[in-house]
Amino acid sequence: MAAKGARKLGFFTSAIIIGTTPRLPCSVVKPGGCPGASAILQAISAARNEEIVKKITLAILLLVSARAWAGADPNPADYTINVHVSSSRLVAEGRSNAYLQRLNVVIAGKKYELESGFLVNAILEIGDYKAKLIRDEHHTKYDSLQVYEFLFPDRKTRKFEVVGQTE
Repeated sequence: MAAKGARKLGFFTSAIIIGTTPRLPCSVVKPGGCPGASAILQAISAARNEEIVKKITLAILLLVSARAWAGADPNPADYTINVHVSSSRLVAEGRSNAYLQRLNVVIAGKKYELESGFLVNAILEIGDYKAKLIRDEHHTKYDSLQVYEFLFPDRKTRKFEVVGQTE
């Protein structure tokens, strides 16, 4: 019997009042048992398929946008700065087994110390590399923030931040 104010919903009434998940009667589950059952099950199936299609579409869009952000291969003509790496060492990052590269370099006759933000766990070979300045901020006359991007022979790139300067 339905509670006061509850609408008569057939087999769903008791489940709503008790607060449990309704169970479909046997006539709904059996093929041809109830004329509206097929439509209900198809609607439920269509809703689930629509959710799956939406998730797949979102995944494809994210993948395509990631490829777009990655951009094309770097243009070697953009890397006009000559960098001579005179020393390379690994620096522990926190308490993990990950290491950053720290380089002593000469750029346009000035000595700098550069550090990669990329955990490589390998030293960079000493030698000459091509680079471009991708960040050059001077908020005051005495402070600066610079980031160089190196271009390697296999056309891969890596960013290095200036963390020291010597005479």
